[in-house]
Amino acid sequence: MDDLSAAITRLDDLDAIEATNPYLFQERAEARMRTREWAGAAEDAERAQAEFKQLGDKIRALLAACDAALALYGEGQTEAAVAKMAYVFKNKAIPASNNPDDIGLLQELARRDAELHLAFAS
Repeated sequence: MDDLSAAITRLDDLDAIEATNPYLFQERAEARMRTREWAGAAEDAERAQAEFKQLGDKIRALLAACDAALALYGEGQTEAAVAKMAYVFKNKAIPASNNPDDIGLLQELARRDAELHLAFAS
């Protein structure tokens, strides 16, 4: 757990170029969710979503939106979480891909969509 906490803190020390890498924010969001740091996880996931969207990576942007929704829900921000879930539900069919390398990402999106439906139902 100490290694995970150190890795979370490390991102704040990176220079400006490294600190705009959406993969780093996505990974830190996932790490923060494991340590139940919901507010930080939501912030990182939303930043990753915005940066992936800016890069045109629709699948990863939606995966980050899924993380943001779950983190917001964990933080107790139910309205914001439901709004983010609705965004994912509305847009999940849009990131179609013919690239076989994207199959794993699309499978991950389907799994996270199922998680969001469970959270939405509760």
